[in-house]
Amino acid sequence: MLAGSQCLNHLLQSVEKHALNDTNESLSRDLTKLDAEKTSIETDLRVEKDFRQRLQQALTSEKEKVSSLQFDIHELNLIKQEYDSYKKEMTRQQNDLQKKFQEQEETIRELALKLEVSIKREDEFREKDGLRSSTWMHDEAVQECCPCTKEFSPLGRQAPCRT
Repeated sequence: MLAGSQCLNHLLQSVEKHALNDTNESLSRDLTKLDAEKTSIETDLRVEKDFRQRLQQALTSEKEKVSSLQFDIHELNLIKQEYDSYKKEMTRQQNDLQKKFQEQEETIRELALKLEVSIKREDEFREKDGLRSSTWMHDEAVQECCPCTKEFSPLGRQAPCRT
């Protein structure tokens, strides 16, 4: 019985050893599988961290751009206000100058009319003065008709333009 018991013991140990080997192999496969998953997860985590860092840098860069653009907008608004003020002033000055121009144009028209009237009066005075100061010439001194400047015929002193 001892031999049977030893055989049984040996058989039990062999079965246990075989079961432990199976369990060990199964655990080893599970451990390898878990290590692979761990490595994959760590890689994914590094990729996520890198991605997050790049996103953070991009966000910072975009915030700086937004800040710069807001400053530019503020500057452009100030320039626009100055332009609007300048444009308003220029429009006012243009209207003032246009009004002065029209007034001066009217004054020139009035002065031109006065000048025309004065010239006509002076011409009338000269004509009257010319008639008063003109002297009668002797027939021998006048060789041509005064209005048409044609010579008198030897037969008579009648004005050719009146015939």
